[in-house]
Amino acid sequence: MRHRFTFANVYDLPIGRSRRYGKDLPKGVDTAIGGFQLNNIITWQTGPVYNVTCNGGRVDILGDPTPTSSQEAQGLQLNRAAFRCAQTRVFPTDASSPHIGSLGRNVFRGGQQFYWDASLFKNFPISAISEAFNVQFRFSAYNVLNRVNRSAPNGDINNAADFANDRSEQRRRQMEFSLKLIF
Repeated sequence: MRHRFTFANVYDLPIGRSRRYGKDLPKGVDTAIGGFQLNNIITWQTGPVYNVTCNGGRVDILGDPTPTSSQEAQGLQLNRAAFRCAQTRVFPTDASSPHIGSLGRNVFRGGQQFYWDASLFKNFPISAISEAFNVQFRFSAYNVLNRVNRSAPNGDINNAADFANDRSEQRRRQMEFSLKLIF
């Protein structure tokens, strides 16, 4: 990834006994609504690099790879007419030598990606067992906004059906509940 911004925080919500709000809450109410912790991890990054290939090797570039408006309407990210299979052999006198194209490696980049993962924790002290013993309830949500993050389009020009089309999806929203014993 060329650029990545990550923000992470842990915030003890100021509600409950010995907190800013609700200092005088009865113990039962404090057990229900006090002492929560909110955690966030936000990641925003440029898309991954990818190659355009033909028979596993690099291709020749002939023109502008920017897709036309009709290609964009189909969801294509490249103009197929701008590429062809490589014509130049690495060793011109050797018919078995591989072809090498004029297009460099990792020239193109997939779409940007944005992730927001959040969790809410609550510790329940169990002083009957030990002063250091806690049961922690956790609720976690991954990809909170349920944003579709793509990876990179298919770069094989021999694949007429899927060339320049990105059908991948990374991490739909997932939620999880858990308990953790801390001692």
